[in-house]
Amino acid sequence: MISPAGFFSPPFRYDGRYRLAARIAIANASPAVIPEKTLPRKRRIRIMLMISSDPIDPATVYDLIAKNHAGSVLFHYAVVKEQNSRSGVTSCIEYETVGDTSDELEEIAAELKLKWAIEDLILWRRIGCLKVGDIISLIAVSSPSSEDAFASCKHGIAKLKKMKSIRKSEKFSTP
Repeated sequence: MISPAGFFSPPFRYDGRYRLAARIAIANASPAVIPEKTLPRKRRIRIMLMISSDPIDPATVYDLIAKNHAGSVLFHYAVVKEQNSRSGVTSCIEYETVGDTSDELEEIAAELKLKWAIEDLILWRRIGCLKVGDIISLIAVSSPSSEDAFASCKHGIAKLKKMKSIRKSEKFSTP
């Protein structure tokens, strides 16, 4: 489990006065930050992007997402599901980065914040061998509007599923 302290390790301490600026390459890397006053006043949006081999803890994510001005907070977790095939039953799915995953996540985030009125956004992709039931990816959106929260979340899910910088290979066990 990654705790907020893992995201904001010394010398940086997140105290609410800064907005995450969308680049955390691998877990335990320092997040990039932009002072809040440098962002346009009308569309200040917190963005956190993560690529990690550590499990995603829903309680931690809920604590991280801004809820001050949101009438709607929406989470979607994609999980590994069991598949039966000629090769056997899914034992795990291996996810690995094969390109600039951080840039691709930044592009997804930029598109979401331009199209919908959102207050906060968290995009999180896991890498490594994930077992059935493990969370593969997460999108969390907070927005003053439930319509914008649902639309942006739905669009973000579709984009996360089609990431070109993530390679997926399924591992099977024989029945």
